[in-house]
Amino acid sequence: MLSRDQGSPFRDAWTGMGSLMPVEGALIIADEQDAGFVVLHLGWGMGDGMELYKLYIAPSFRGRGIGRQVVDMVAEWARDNRRTSIMLEADPRSWGFWTAYFHDVSGVELAGLNFVWTL
Repeated sequence: MLSRDQGSPFRDAWTGMGSLMPVEGALIIADEQDAGFVVLHLGWGMGDGMELYKLYIAPSFRGRGIGRQVVDMVAEWARDNRRTSIMLEADPRSWGFWTAYFHDVSGVELAGLNFVWTL
């Protein structure tokens, strides 16, 4: 999965975009293969909030709980780094994943396809 061996599992993903907005990202590894990626916008315009900008799990790795583990790690990282909220815009194709994930999570508001999770 995401390795913590080198400190934070999230590293700069797009240096070109980093000049406009701080961005962190990580490659997701499962069974010693690239299973997906996650990208975070850290300068998202809500004070100490952040945006889970992209979460992609390759089709052959879906349904194994990897996405849920990654979102759990993002939330843990956000709390450890004093982020107060996580915003994400759900792609309609991933709506089932997000509604299932947030079903029992407190502090989540929904506006259209946007979720705002107050940590």
